[in-house]
Amino acid sequence: DSLEVETGEAPGTSAEETTEEGVEVDIPLKISGLIHSVDGNEIVADNQSENSAQGDMILMVDENSTFILDTDGMPVDLADVKEGKFEAYLGPAMTMSLPPQCTPYVVIANFPEDGDAPLYAVIAEEPTLEDNSYRTVKATDGETYVIPDNAYVKPFRTRNILSVEDIHAGTRCLLWLDEQDEAFRVVILDAE
Repeated sequence: DSLEVETGEAPGTSAEETTEEGVEVDIPLKISGLIHSVDGNEIVADNQSENSAQGDMILMVDENSTFILDTDGMPVDLADVKEGKFEAYLGPAMTMSLPPQCTPYVVIANFPEDGDAPLYAVIAEEPTLEDNSYRTVKATDGETYVIPDNAYVKPFRTRNILSVEDIHAGTRCLLWLDEQDEAFRVVILDAE
């Protein structure tokens, strides 16, 4: 029998920190590896990342909170997820069962042969406008990204028109970075 206790203390889970204001900040944990199969709402994967417990892992997809997409940022139905390379960003809770189970925020699947995945980031604070031409954003993981005003910004599932002005503290987004580590494309996951 597996022990089905969810805890934020399980080895290799994302960190939760508390800001000075006492607000919990969720820092998503990036993992990567190979998807073996999809069964119902479960993705059985081999986590090859050193960020978390390596080996078999079950990603429990929550249709209300897990974003599944391809490397272009397009939605993918769970039934259309193929075996092969993946990246995922995990939440703070993981069961202590064997294999471990968790509900990811984002699963990026169906990689092309030489494809790279975008980065998932949760914006930690209001962006700062620099030289009226780009914004600097800080993510909850402490990383800082530059988003030029001419970056292509779009919502995940709708056709609404967005711009860098639609990125605020708390925005969950995918970022595609160029050679200068500037975001040339942004997909806002929370956009209506």
